[in-house]
Amino acid sequence: MGKRGPQKTPTVRLAGRGSRKVKDRENEPMPKKYSAIPPKPRHLQGDGALFYKKVSKKLVNVGVLTVVDHEALVVMCEEYQQYKEAEKLCSTLLIKTSNGNVIQNPAIGIRNKAREALKKSMSYFGMTPSSRASLSIKVNPEQTEDKTKRFFKVAT
Repeated sequence: MGKRGPQKTPTVRLAGRGSRKVKDRENEPMPKKYSAIPPKPRHLQGDGALFYKKVSKKLVNVGVLTVVDHEALVVMCEEYQQYKEAEKLCSTLLIKTSNGNVIQNPAIGIRNKAREALKKSMSYFGMTPSSRASLSIKVNPEQTEDKTKRFFKVAT
């Protein structure tokens, strides 16, 4: 039988909330973060490859993608590729069977399952609004502009 109860909240999220539980996890191993976009796996083609390029760049810039998470990112890209392929097959909502009965296009069910799997994968990386609300991300000072420059002229 599997573990019961909700999953443990990641230490990074607890620290962002200011939780006292962070002190209990001081010796928790933290995987190395990618400083550059990791190479795309060879088996990703088409929509999956484009999604990998776009998403991995964003995750590296935000500092969320670690060496351990790379396989999860690849799985998410595969799910995206399956979703896009199923979406192409959904040109019609209903189809006729060989008996003449009208039924829902089976590709719609495949697309919906792929969409749910993709949404679940995206939440692991903080790519949905609800998962992002509890994610702690440190912004580089170089990326933020000085907001006073917009309103005040600097005297020289």
